[in-house]
Amino acid sequence: MKKSPAIEASCYVESYATGPLVKTAGATGGTHGLIARCPLPARAAGARADERAEDGPLASSCRITTLRCGIRDSSQTDIPLRSHSMNQVAPKYLHSLDVARGIAAFAVVLWHWQHFFYDGDAVSPAFVRGRQPLYSALRAFYDRGDQAVSLFFTLSGFIFFWLYADRISSGAVHLREFFVLRISRLWPLHLATLIFVAGGQLLYWRMTGGAFVYPTNDVPHFVLNALFLASLGGQSGFSFNGPSWSISVEMCLYAIFYLYCTLTRPRLVTMLVMAGIGIGVLGAQKPTLGQAIGSFFLGGTMFATCMLVWRSRIRRVASRSIPVVAVLLWLVTALAPTALGLPDFRLDSEPCVTFVLFPLTILALPLAEVEFETGFRRVAELTRLGSLSYSVYMIHFPLQLFAMLVSLRLGVSRVVFYSPWSLLVFFTVLIALSIVSHDRFEIPAQRLFRRRLLTGTDRQTSTPDCP
Repeated sequence: MKKSPAIEASCYVESYATGPLVKTAGATGGTHGLIARCPLPARAAGARADERAEDGPLASSCRITTLRCGIRDSSQTDIPLRSHSMNQVAPKYLHSLDVARGIAAFAVVLWHWQHFFYDGDAVSPAFVRGRQPLYSALRAFYDRGDQAVSLFFTLSGFIFFWLYADRISSGAVHLREFFVLRISRLWPLHLATLIFVAGGQLLYWRMTGGAFVYPTNDVPHFVLNALFLASLGGQSGFSFNGPSWSISVEMCLYAIFYLYCTLTRPRLVTMLVMAGIGIGVLGAQKPTLGQAIGSFFLGGTMFATCMLVWRSRIRRVASRSIPVVAVLLWLVTALAPTALGLPDFRLDSEPCVTFVLFPLTILALPLAEVEFETGFRRVAELTRLGSLSYSVYMIHFPLQLFAMLVSLRLGVSRVVFYSPWSLLVFFTVLIALSIVSHDRFEIPAQRLFRRRLLTGTDRQTSTPDCP
C-alpha cells in the first residue's frame, strides 16, 4: 500500500478496547504514545474522554481512557488500521445496551419474587400471582421475566464480538489473558454469594427443617458452583445461589467464542451457522446450553449486521426503519391476544421472543442510538443500571434468603411480600448493596486478580478496567 510521507494531525486513543496497541513515531522520530487500531475523530487539543464500553452482559464496564491530540507520521508502517477490521466503524459506547442489561436484570428479580411464597422447592398452592406488588403494571416481568436470561446471552454475543472478536482473531488477546479477564470479573462476587448462601441455607434449615427454594446444597454441588460447573452436567438440579446457573453457561460460551475466533475470522455466515447448530442440534440434546449458544451467536450476528448497516449507503434508512419494525413487533406481541382479538396468536412464544424479538431489539437499539444520538443522551444517566446488572443478578437471591430469615425470626407472615412497600424496600436495599458491592468489592478484587495473574505484557495489551 502506498504511503504518503506527509505529517498529519490526529487524535488517538490510549486504549485497549478496539485493537492491539502499537507505538507511533512522530516527525522527529519520538514516540507520542499508544494508539488503538481505529482512530477517533479529533475533538479538540487536549480533549479527554472517559468513555466506557461494556464487554459482558452481566459485567462491569471497560474504560476507554485518555483521548488526546498528537502528531502521527502517515509514512510509518506499524499502524494496524486494517480496513477489514470487523469493528472499525463501531461506536465506543452504547448507552442503550446498558439500559437493556439493567432492565433484564430487574426483570429476573421480579420473576423470582415468587420465591417468597415457596414451600420447599415449589411454589405454595396458596400463592396468588395476581396479588404480587404492582402486578398490573409489572405483569410482563412477573409472568415472563425468566426469558430475560436469554436476552443476557444475546447481549453478551453482541458485546463480545464488538470488543474481542478481532483482537482474538489477530492474536492480540491470548487464551490465558482472556480467561483471567473474565474470571477476575465474575468469580469474586460469585464466590462471595455462594459462601453467604451456604451459611444462610444452613440457618434456614435449622429454623424450618428444609431449604429455601433450592434444596441441593451439599459439598459436591458447592464445588461445582465454585468452579462454574453448576449447570454443565453432573448436577442434581439448581443449588445454592440458583440464578448463578447462567454464569456457568456464560463461561462455557466464552470458551466456545474464543475457540471460534481462533479457528476462523468472524463472519456473518459462520455466526449464523453456529447459532443454527446451537438451536437445532445441541438444543435437542441440551436445551439450556443449545439455546444459550444460539442466543450468543445471534447476538454476534446482530453486531455484524450493525457493521454492514453503518458501512452501507442506506445507513440512514435502515437505522430508522429497523427500530420501527422492532417496536411494531413488540406492540403486536403485547396486543395480539387481547386488543386484536387473536387469543391463539403465538408471537409471544418463548422461541419467537428468544430468537426473533430479542436479537432484533439488540440490533435496533445501537442503530437507533447512533442515528438519534441527541435523544439517547437523555438515558445516559440510566447506564449505571447496566454496570450494576451483574451485582443485582447475583445478590438478589441471597437478599431474598436474608429477608426470609429475618421474617421467620420476627414471626412475620410472608403475606407481607404482597405489599408494594415490601417491593420498594427490597429494591432500595438491593440497589444499595449492588452499588457497594460493585464499587468497593468487585472492582478492587478484579484489579487485584489482574495485577497478580497478568504479566506485564498482558497488562499492556488489555484494558485495565475491562471485565
